[in-house]
Amino acid sequence: ADALNNVFFSSHFSSLDKDPSVTGFIQNFKTKHGKEPDQFAALGYDLAMFLADGIKRAGSTDTAAIKDALASTKDFVGITGSFSMDENHNPIKAVVVVGIENGVHATSERVAQ
Repeated sequence: ADALNNVFFSSHFSSLDKDPSVTGFIQNFKTKHGKEPDQFAALGYDLAMFLADGIKRAGSTDTAAIKDALASTKDFVGITGSFSMDENHNPIKAVVVVGIENGVHATSERVAQ
């Protein structure tokens, strides 16, 4: 465990996040699946919510309208943080830096975009 002190890595998500929407997501996930969600579960959830938001804003299930709505997204708030789409259709968002102490995730900080 000594080798895993003062180790940091970047991620999309940390279960150490105390934001109420994140803690609610974690609790609901644990209730349903019997374990804590990882970053991929959080990203999958955000993807589903992002798509639902795009369909709602498009006011249609027409694929071109949905594409345009998704491409114009500004300040979408998800479990992994908020993001906006840039002109190349890339999400611009913060990253979570997770610190390890004694072999376990001990700290988490969202670093601005």
